[in-house]
Formats: sequence, structure tokens, C-alpha cells
Amino acid sequence: MGWCTTVSTDPYPNLAWLREHVPVSRLRGGGWFVTGYADARACLADARLSHDDRHGRALADQDRHAVRDLLDMDPPDHSRLRRLLAPAFGAAAVERLAPAITRLCDAELDRFAWHGTADLVRDFAVPVPIAVIHELLGAGGLDYGDPAVLLDVLLRGGLAEPRDPDAVAAAQEHVERVLSAASGGLTGVLRQELGDDELRSMVFTVLVAGSVTTAGLIGCALAQILASGEEHTDLLSGRGPWTPFLDEVLRFHAPVQSSVLRYSREDVAVGDTTVPCGAAVVVSLASANRDPAAFERADTFDPARGSRGGLAFGHGPHRCPGDRLTRVEAEIALRAVFGRLADVRLREPVTWSPDVMLRGPAALPVTFGQREREDETGESHGDL
Repeated sequence: MGWCTTVSTDPYPNLAWLREHVPVSRLRGGGWFVTGYADARACLADARLSHDDRHGRALADQDRHAVRDLLDMDPPDHSRLRRLLAPAFGAAAVERLAPAITRLCDAELDRFAWHGTADLVRDFAVPVPIAVIHELLGAGGLDYGDPAVLLDVLLRGGLAEPRDPDAVAAAQEHVERVLSAASGGLTGVLRQELGDDELRSMVFTVLVAGSVTTAGLIGCALAQILASGEEHTDLLSGRGPWTPFLDEVLRFHAPVQSSVLRYSREDVAVGDTTVPCGAAVVVSLASANRDPAAFERADTFDPARGSRGGLAFGHGPHRCPGDRLTRVEAEIALRAVFGRLADVRLREPVTWSPDVMLRGPAALPVTFGQREREDETGESHGDL
């Protein structure tokens, strides 16, 4: 990624140093990197920092985005398009989608539950969000091949800076397949309100945003549980609530590590630093979520703390509208895994993907047994 300074499987020591010594630091190639919680929260809500890269002159060697999507827009266009998404991600809609999420989780588990081994990233954390977002879009029956390959295309074509032209082309081709396959769902709603270009842009945005964060959250949550399972026995036995645990996973692991680029419309004071007009700004969500000024014992994983103030989903007008779906989907997925598989154990220590923008386990190779399940007659039996 063009603005990357360092890529590490454990970015937190470097982020802590920056937060303490240079809370608003320079990026290679130009631009500014914001690491403190208060500054990060302020930047995310500051209308003077535009999502539209046409305001930027820093990082000028980057290709400008040929296709405008929701991540590239400011109000009023952003507000108009975001309002169209709100009903599909509201409480009632997510509740209606929950049975489909359960069905899709079970379908993925059916593929490997009898093996006794799996990679829970490749075989579950990635396929489930890809399947769910296609279901939401009304294209649940579409054959999209290997979910991991599709997720990689969406990442490189939708979030990478600069975006990979080949991945952009492949992602746009996939959008056309979704539009051809979709019957009803969110795609049907958007079709009634938007022209062709905006429709393609919105479907692309939903595909990217609806898969990346959820795959990261499920992967990080699985890694946290498997690496310290004895600490979460109440959770796995059904005696503890999932919400505080997932909130803390989002804060502590920050599946989305950094914001997309923003561009200053004018000189903007960020802490003690003046960001000049036209400069690029990146907010470190990961660093902000580990700021001891905002979270006591910030480097300790503690679901009891209450992490609702975390910035995992952003803040302000561009806060992720799908946060409710992401949390519900992750809870259903985790309940499905540990309700279906017994004695799940890592075969090797967790390794983390080195990426400046996204964080998650590279793989989660596990062994497991099978729990007894009840069929429709009430008779118990093992997975076959």
C-alpha cells in the first residue's frame, strides 16, 4: 500500500511509540498518520477532512480511483446513498436475516465437520461473510468460486492504496455477475432508486465492506478464544454474553487497523500539528483503540471493561452502517462453531497477517471432535 511506513505481524509496539512521541507523524510519500484516541475521533468526524481524493495533493503518485464508491464520497452524495442502505442494516432487517446466517454457517460447517481438522480462517471465517453478503444482496445462489480468492480481489480492488487495476477489473466483473443473478434483496431496492453507475458502485461497496470487517472479526475472535480458551469457559458453555467479548475483540485486535485516506480541504490543526491543505490523513484505528488515555490497561484483553467507545467501526458520518450485522453475524458464527465442534484445539500457534490496514490470523489450523446433535425427532446423533 502506497502510504505504508512499516508492515508487521505485531504493529502495536511501534504504534505505542508513535502515540507517545509523535502522535501525528509523517507518512512516506507525504501525508499524516494519527495515532491518539482523541485526535483520531476528532479527525473521523471532521468535515474538513474529505473522503474525495480529488482534494488531495499528497501521495500524488497514486492512481486516482476510476470508480467513485461510498468510501470516496462526502455529503450530500454520501448522505443520500447511505440512507438507502440504512433499512437493510437496521435491527429488524438483521433479525430477519439471522435464520439465513445460521443456515449458511451450518452449510460451511457441513463441509468439514466430519474431517476432524480444518483451517478455520480458510474454511469458515472467510466463506461465511462472503455467503451472507451475497444473500443480503439477493444473489445467494451465485457460484462465486473460492471465497478466499474473491475476498482477496475485493480487498485489492476496494481498500488497497493504490488499488490494484487487475483486481478492480475483476471486482467490477463480479459486480456484473451479482447484478445478473440478484432477484430482490438489497440489490432490488437499490435498482429502484439508482442509475446504473451508482448501482454498480453501491453493490461494490456493500460487497467490500460487508465481507472484510466480518471476516476479520470472526477470525480474530476465534484466535482469541483458541489461544486462551480456559478464560472463556462461561462464554463457550452458554453462560456468558457474547456482546462484551466481541466489543473487546474489536477494540483489542482492530480487524480494520486504519481508516481510508482523507484529504484536508484547508489547513487543519490535529493536536499540536497543522495538517496543510491538500494533505492526506490516515487515522490508526488500532492505535486509538489501544490508547491508555482512553482505555485503562489498554494492552490487556478484558471483556468486562466495556469497549463501546472503541473506533473499530469508525466514527462520525462515515461510521460503518453495518456494525449491527457484523456483530450479530459473528455471534451466530461463533455459537455455530463451538456448538457443533467439540474440544477445538490449535495445531500450531496463531500467526497474524502482516498488513497495515487489516489484521487477522493468517490461518487457524485446528483439530476437533464432534458434538452430538438432535435431529427433528429429538434423537441425538453425531455428525456424519
